[in-house]
Amino acid sequence: MRKVYAGRINLSKILEKRRLALQFLRELTKEKGQFTVNDLIDRMNLPRSTVQDWISRLLVEKSIQVVAEASGRKPAQYRYTRTAMISPCKKIITTADLSNNLVEIYHKCQSVGAQNYCASEYMKDGLVYESDITGLFLRQRARIGEKTIDFSKKESPSIGVERIEIIDDKFVLQTIKSKIGGAAIAVTKTLDKARGCLHMEVEENNNYVIGKLRTKLLFHYTVGVDDTDDEQHEAATWEVSMRLMNALSKELKVEAIAHKIVRLYPNITHKTGGNSACFIEVGVMPENVAEFKEYCVKFLEEETDSNETAIAFMEGLVVPEKLKVFSRKARQGEVTIEEAKQVAGELGVDLISVTGEWGMIGALASIGFLYASRDELLDVTKEIQ
Repeated sequence: MRKVYAGRINLSKILEKRRLALQFLRELTKEKGQFTVNDLIDRMNLPRSTVQDWISRLLVEKSIQVVAEASGRKPAQYRYTRTAMISPCKKIITTADLSNNLVEIYHKCQSVGAQNYCASEYMKDGLVYESDITGLFLRQRARIGEKTIDFSKKESPSIGVERIEIIDDKFVLQTIKSKIGGAAIAVTKTLDKARGCLHMEVEENNNYVIGKLRTKLLFHYTVGVDDTDDEQHEAATWEVSMRLMNALSKELKVEAIAHKIVRLYPNITHKTGGNSACFIEVGVMPENVAEFKEYCVKFLEEETDSNETAIAFMEGLVVPEKLKVFSRKARQGEVTIEEAKQVAGELGVDLISVTGEWGMIGALASIGFLYASRDELLDVTKEIQ
């Protein structure tokens, strides 16, 4: 017990010395713009070896930086600098639905607090009109265009997206506006640290900060899969579709967004389990769409244990009402393969037989649940809205 207590005392003393050292470094930097070891010795009244040790430690921490190296009799010059801020956003990607003039922005967050904060603030004004959370992703659906954010309003947000542009059909450029001070400015200033950020420009004004964030333009695909298992329940659809998503991410550099399970009509005649289908969401570079679809079909051909496997591809961020009607029908009772083919053909959804056609019904029905809640996905008594 004594050793632990003594260790705590020693640690406490070290932390206190560090706090004092940083305080003096800040003061010297404010007063003189920079400082030397001798300046810090005079201020702290400590031996040179101790001060030099603190200088070495704080250089490693990046709490101070070298302004000028020592030269001859001239000592090295240092300046206090704040430790680099940590970004709450680990990754940011954007998918676009150009026919509907929409984008979806995905922030992969490492802070639940920041995730909830941004979900609330971005919705108050600007171009983001819907936010929800899928796992670690904060998803923001927004309109392409421009909408001025007025911070003088009583209910104005602390941060919002003021402008979204598509550049050369390859990039998405967001203009993010945030108030000076508080969490919003910290979020804006650290987005350049997120993977997926290609370029970030930050401009500070008297009352707000503008951040211009550039990311790759990806097409959003919802991919429905059904009927991959046999009567022994090998190659379950949820497991095969999840492996498909992981393989796409690894082999084709496709951005994995979500994997979800949908329960359909439980009393259907043709089924191997509880009659569930699955869909995955991915972001695909426009030039890779054909390769992406071909890879999905070949993957299922190799991994399925069923003679009735099928897959459906829907591009875009809007679920057509006719597809929702079909999905509701597939949950309430039995539908035919011909109905599935007809709906897919009318909507421009690629509905493909991989090893057979029974899976077409579930594959198509599942993607109608794209924006369904957890209850709507799994409770067969619920209807998708």
